Amino acid sequence: MVPRAVIQIQVSGVCAEKQTAACLAFCALHGLAVTAVAPAGRPQDAVGLVVAGFADVVVTAMPDSQLAAAVEAVGGRAEHVRDVPAGRLTVRTVLCRLYRSGMSPHEIAVRVEEPTADVTDILRRGGVHHPRERP
Repeated sequence: MVPRAVIQIQVSGVCAEKQTAACLAFCALHGLAVTAVAPAGRPQDAVGLVVAGFADVVVTAMPDSQLAAAVEAVGGRAEHVRDVPAGRLTVRTVLCRLYRSGMSPHEIAVRVEEPTADVTDILRRGGVHHPRERP
């Protein structure tokens, strides 16, 4: 069974879009299925999803020892992105990087739980002119 993750947006100087993109990339690269994104300032929502059985892992952009302790206390695992990119990182950029790393549009779609057609469309807008399945 694929581990399920909830992304916890943090109150910080890093915008929510950048945190989300970095966490999505982390989850994709580590084989985590994202089930939810908890809003900034509401870590109890992420912990609640672990308690309710909707997630096994809480992923954050930056380390948060209090959240990690709360997640581990209820039997979950806390992870954080080791290197949040300083530049602008978008979902399109993440999907294009995954494609260029060798994943097919279908594999990316399965990993991020979106339709293959949507992933292919985003790849085209990201400069991949003829995204195709890999042998």
